[in-house]
Amino acid sequence: MDLIISNLRIPVEKDGMDEYLRATSQKLKISEDDIQFNKMLGKSLDAGNKEQFYYKISIVVTLPEDFDNTEDLPVYIKKTEAARKSAGISERPVIIGFGPAGMFAALELIDHGLKPLIFERGKKIEERTVDVRKFIKERTLDTGSNIQFGEGGAGSYSDGKL
Repeated sequence: MDLIISNLRIPVEKDGMDEYLRATSQKLKISEDDIQFNKMLGKSLDAGNKEQFYYKISIVVTLPEDFDNTEDLPVYIKKTEAARKSAGISERPVIIGFGPAGMFAALELIDHGLKPLIFERGKKIEERTVDVRKFIKERTLDTGSNIQFGEGGAGSYSDGKL
């Protein structure tokens, strides 16, 4: 069975597969030999303690079928082409805008086996930067390429709250 193991604290200097297996073994109270690493889901740096930095990781491991999941650890379900077919989607989904939300939506759809079409109203970020500088300096507004519209969305030049 594939389970998600979250919030493993790994000292930065010990980062690696051996330590992931050791920490998982300790957390689940089973032998390292019974654990097979599958996938890294997340890894972040915890620098709260100046004396010792840690990575906080979430991983997917395969455990024996007879493992007693008393902690109700989440089961990992691999996203497949079958998931797309079971959703009954035959057309390509459309995403309007390639700001942070559009990028996230595209990644999620791709991760679920779909092939989204992405439309962006504005220009590429390099061209857009020229238009934004022109607007700030000369107050000349290009309605299709400005602080709000274009690759990267409103957050490219602000916190996105325009």
